[in-house]
Amino acid sequence: MRVVLYTLDEWEHVCPVVRVINPVKRNGFEVIRGCRWDGYRWVCSPEEVAKADVVVVQRDFPRLVEFYNEVVEVTRANRKPLIYEIDDLLLELPPRHPDFERYRSARFPMLKAIIEADVVTCPSPVLAEYLKAFNERVVVLPNYLDEQVWQKALEKKQRREQDGSPVIIGYMGGHSHVLDLEWIKPVLVDVLR
Repeated sequence: MRVVLYTLDEWEHVCPVVRVINPVKRNGFEVIRGCRWDGYRWVCSPEEVAKADVVVVQRDFPRLVEFYNEVVEVTRANRKPLIYEIDDLLLELPPRHPDFERYRSARFPMLKAIIEADVVTCPSPVLAEYLKAFNERVVVLPNYLDEQVWQKALEKKQRREQDGSPVIIGYMGGHSHVLDLEWIKPVLVDVLR
């Protein structure tokens, strides 16, 4: 089984990795890169559809309207299933959100992709209910967290406990997740105390 992925996130970014690349590879399938950033512009290869069994369009890739339309055309001509993958409610970002402008301009193309997809995937039942207003074929696929990464972290934690090292609490998130820290700040202050 081969899956071709069209995404506007860097290949190593959390969205393609957690939502598509790792789960597909973990199940023994191959992931084909449908587009890439060459340092100046996005270079997309709709011809990669012919090599795949399934076509996945992720998040705001449809903002590249000409490439998106060509990918859909080639996908339909080759009778391949088209999956639209979205992990956040990007269609309803509040104006104060750091990425509001980026996604505002992509709203219509993303909505079109949701409507046109054979299947839409998302990580939560709440998001699925929202998306079903536009496409009834929505499947909830929870985020895939690689157990090998967490096993290594657990082993490090056990070594720290044995040698009396301090507990380390890590946080990972982009600029759009600063508000998330505000939500957990009281808990972190309690843990520190």
